[in-house]
Amino acid sequence: MDKQVLVADIGATNSRFQLATVGSGHPVSIDLMDDALVLPTNTFHDQFHLIDEIKERINLQGSSDFICAAAGPVNSKEERVELTNINLKLDAETFNSELDLNTQIINDFHAAAMSIGSLRETEVLGGDDQRLLELASRKVVLGPGTGLGSALVNGVVSEAVGYDVAESEAGHADFAPGNHLELELWSWLARDTGHVCWEDILSGPGILRLYAAMNGIWGTSTKLDTPEEVLSSGLNYEDPVCHQTVETFTGILGSMAGNMALNSCAQGGVFLVGEIVSAMIDYLADSPLRRRFEERGALSDYVSKIPIVISADKNLGLLGAANYAAQRLSSHSA
Repeated sequence: MDKQVLVADIGATNSRFQLATVGSGHPVSIDLMDDALVLPTNTFHDQFHLIDEIKERINLQGSSDFICAAAGPVNSKEERVELTNINLKLDAETFNSELDLNTQIINDFHAAAMSIGSLRETEVLGGDDQRLLELASRKVVLGPGTGLGSALVNGVVSEAVGYDVAESEAGHADFAPGNHLELELWSWLARDTGHVCWEDILSGPGILRLYAAMNGIWGTSTKLDTPEEVLSSGLNYEDPVCHQTVETFTGILGSMAGNMALNSCAQGGVFLVGEIVSAMIDYLADSPLRRRFEERGALSDYVSKIPIVISADKNLGLLGAANYAAQRLSSHSA
């Protein structure tokens, strides 16, 4: 039996909403309906304002459930989330009463992890890509955006249950410099907070921090104000500081991804997702990403067989939320 559900991906920068039809067959089926509604998250004063926007812009007639993926650690007991990089709090009870939908809130990278079987626009970078077909193999999903999201996919439990996903806040773990330049960067960045985590570098705001620190080390002045400008200038070789910023960013991303692969024994692949990765997709093959990913000392050969999958799909959070709804429906009907 098919159901119509509302799915959302609430990030610190943009919020995406879409209706989906989900089926409980084996395997489950999903169909994202129409185009996604995209709104800047900073336009929502609070949860009630967000709900008003949903009511005004989306026809919920016929919908029964709402799967809301949000960029922050979810308190599953109280069914609430406080977004990490923007002042917005959401709870399922308010959605239930105001929208009259059976609501579940999940972490945005839980949703991203649920999408990996449905991604269309992907590129495989190194490793043994046959491992991607092994459904039982453990996989990692990692994505720099406004913050640095991550999740672990422990494989497929069964056709009915689907993916077993473990949420992660690995982006807030301590950053480990991988060479002398990165040690200088760590020292520069640590002046402000005394603590440098991976997200402080591997994110949109992190690109600007990295760019400013690089200018400080080189004794040059900052000229650009947005991550998009730094990326564009660096990727097009227009400015040497910007190019070094992009080169260093991809090396650090490779190091972080390699750590995640090793920590979790993710032989099924590491999936790099999000708009920053999407903007770099043509550059990554020639960047330090793969080399730094494989530099794992005694276990370099082990990691060298693990594929990196790069996705440019902007709707992976919605795909994952729809998959979550479909697999929940399937498990209830099994």
